[in-house]
Amino acid sequence: LAEREKQGLKQQLHQKEEWVEKCAAKQNDHLANIEALEKKIYDLTCLNETLRSENSELQGRLLEQERHRNFSVSSDQIQGLQTGNKRLLDMNNNLKHQVGR
Repeated sequence: LAEREKQGLKQQLHQKEEWVEKCAAKQNDHLANIEALEKKIYDLTCLNETLRSENSELQGRLLEQERHRNFSVSSDQIQGLQTGNKRLLDMNNNLKHQVGR
């Protein structure tokens, strides 16, 4: 009976050792997966920063282009400025003439 119990205990011990080895292998796989995910997260974070920087630069360039594109002067505006300038010139000459008296 003692021999049979001994064999049973040995078999149980062997099964437990196999189970521990399988758990250790699974744990190693999980650790490798975690490390791979951490690297992916780091790479994506770097890529995100690069894209954020490029996006900011492109937005600045786009705003600059919009400023240039929206800068247009109509002939009416030019005519208005020329008329206004002529009036100011006439007023200035008038004042100079009055001061000269």
